[in-house]
Amino acid sequence: SDAIKDGKYWFPNPNRTRLLFGPTARNLRQGEGYFNDIYVFFPGVAYGLTDNFTIGGGMSLFPGVDFEDQLFYLTPKIGVKLQQDLDISASAIIIRIPDTDDELDELGEDEDSPKTLGVLFGTMTYGTDDKSATFGLGFGYYDNDIADKPAVLIGGEYRIARRASLVTENWVFPEVDEPLISYGVRVFGESLAVDLA
Repeated sequence: SDAIKDGKYWFPNPNRTRLLFGPTARNLRQGEGYFNDIYVFFPGVAYGLTDNFTIGGGMSLFPGVDFEDQLFYLTPKIGVKLQQDLDISASAIIIRIPDTDDELDELGEDEDSPKTLGVLFGTMTYGTDDKSATFGLGFGYYDNDIADKPAVLIGGEYRIARRASLVTENWVFPEVDEPLISYGVRVFGESLAVDLA
């Protein structure tokens, strides 16, 4: 069996639905869920409502900031498996931010009205849960304004040991000369993963 290597059981990859920050095209299975924390101040949760629909969300926890002034976010994802090693999905990061811009006061807009920003994704992931490549397009938006050109996501994961994978997530943004390149190591157990990137 593929799960037995050198006489040891290789448990399933516990973090196959995300790269370092952005999504893969894979969904949580129905009833699966996880808690995550990014840079200490951004905890979140995700849950597989069905095999094809995952919902997630969270908020910032900045010390000294009132509850209503924290950032809140949702991360819905809908996807399908086209064949054994190929998944596609549509997802979003929807962030609610408090409006503290003094310039909006001058325009007569309500300074306390929250705004939304985020990214609308289309992604494709090819490969197994242990060795995969992800390609995606992400359109940024702010309230009702959507970017004319997408950012391009190219990433992947390669499991190098029973408890470790190499992970890379790279972005090419429109009209930005240098791409954002990131890479690191994911260390994990059967139900816990930590990214060092």
